Amino acid sequence: MLPNVAEKCVFLIPTSYDNQIGESFYNQFIDYQDIDSSKTVILNKFNSVLNVKDVNTKITVVNSPEINAFALPSGHIIIYTGIIDVMDSYQELAALIGHETAHVANRHSIKMMCRNLSTYLFISAVLSDINGIMSIIAENINQLQSLSYSRSIEHEADVYGLNLLVEQKINPNGMTDLFESLQSDASNYMPEFLSSHPVT
Repeated sequence: MLPNVAEKCVFLIPTSYDNQIGESFYNQFIDYQDIDSSKTVILNKFNSVLNVKDVNTKITVVNSPEINAFALPSGHIIIYTGIIDVMDSYQELAALIGHETAHVANRHSIKMMCRNLSTYLFISAVLSDINGIMSIIAENINQLQSLSYSRSIEHEADVYGLNLLVEQKINPNGMTDLFESLQSDASNYMPEFLSSHPVT
């Protein structure tokens, strides 16, 4: 019960804190990455065409064979070239971006951090110590890259991505095609994106 209660702490945290903690992690993380500048420009143009209302996202493409992508609470979406290489269509890319955008829009990172740090956050919440809650999250900022979301959160992100495809009149099969491409590439090893995504 405690993790569920702690997850509710997210409503006590101002959304401006999402930007603060996300930017802080991004600035630390990006210094050690090999950025693909041309792909970053192209994917940001594609992202702007998707036109997700009320959610500001910015994509950074990292040169790495790792088959993964993740979103930060500030709206930064990190996409590795490894996952781009296994895709066969722009519909799959739109599905991936929609999925990651859902994690930003629904504050999934902050919710999961609250859940993972439930014992500390519960004490702070009982004491109405909002600054304490934010300090605990800040101290555990490195968890942002390795968060493993629950089945319900991943389902919510998939539905959000699927709805985005429909709204933009993009073939919604892009969502299933994305997972089929990832699963077919998993013959020798499990892609990071799938390993953190509950098997359907």
